[in-house]
Amino acid sequence: MKDGRWRVRNRDGGKTLWSHVVYQNYYLNGAEIPKGYIVHHKDRNNQNDDPDNLEILLQKFHGALHMKINNLFSKRVILIKNNVIMEFDSGLAASRGLKLSRNAVNEAIRRKHKVKGWIAIQHENVLAETLPHL
Repeated sequence: MKDGRWRVRNRDGGKTLWSHVVYQNYYLNGAEIPKGYIVHHKDRNNQNDDPDNLEILLQKFHGALHMKINNLFSKRVILIKNNVIMEFDSGLAASRGLKLSRNAVNEAIRRKHKVKGWIAIQHENVLAETLPHL
């Protein structure tokens, strides 16, 4: 395992990502993934190689999708729980600081729901009076 992703040896001695093997066998009857396409994990968890979580995207669209996600994740975030207010420079910093998955923090920001009891607010400049009353 490297970078949290499983790899398997090919017949020629090279290595292939397990997600590619799963996608090829589940959707392509063992055929190669078309050139210019990349396997994308819908939930952005590269360890979740369930076939329902995998799709192939053109590489240029895949990159654009992640740029959009990373841009969403780069803004300041306030997390509130039980009268505790914590501010982080980014969603990534929030996920690391609170030991939450990036996906969980991202979903809390996008869908405005609690994650493990935390309410997430993404902001540029949020004034104290705009924070929800607890």
